[in-house]
Amino acid sequence: MAGLDLPRVPTCVEAAHSLWDYPDIPGSVICEHAVLIGSAGESLVDSLLLRHGLLPMHVPGNLASDRLVHTPGGLTRMQIKTCSLPRNGAYSFHVGKGYRGTPQGVRAYGADDFDVLALVCLADNAVFFTHELRPDFRIPVSAIPSLRAAPRASLEEALIGIGIDLTGDASDAAVPCAA
Repeated sequence: MAGLDLPRVPTCVEAAHSLWDYPDIPGSVICEHAVLIGSAGESLVDSLLLRHGLLPMHVPGNLASDRLVHTPGGLTRMQIKTCSLPRNGAYSFHVGKGYRGTPQGVRAYGADDFDVLALVCLADNAVFFTHELRPDFRIPVSAIPSLRAAPRASLEEALIGIGIDLTGDASDAAVPCAA
């Protein structure tokens, strides 16, 4: 833009070069760009939610959830975890908050930190939703075809698990819509 000098961001060029062949890249590159990989997982979840008429909203990074999702039952707090590649036939997720190497370290989530957990199997563009709070999850690669064939199924089950049933007659819901 004329009159506006934007700083060059070589990191973007480096990331594009490093990640261009994803998922066929070394684990060290995935670790180096973990924030971008996590953002890609969050974007995949956002896309799925939006395709089904649910509005995800970003929340500040210091909160226990990654999204607030507008549903007819109210706001749902969603935590998103991304695993970039399967190992030993499964995508493995450790569900904890915080970061290794920080004073607080990695800690367990509390029962009231979020309502729904989205587990992203990034290399296969698949998402599994659950309302269960467990420290570890494994999604076998053999489950990926069914997650892709019915991407909304686990979302429905997770929402029903927290008392939100979107499968009923929408005419009964008192949800204001913009004109």
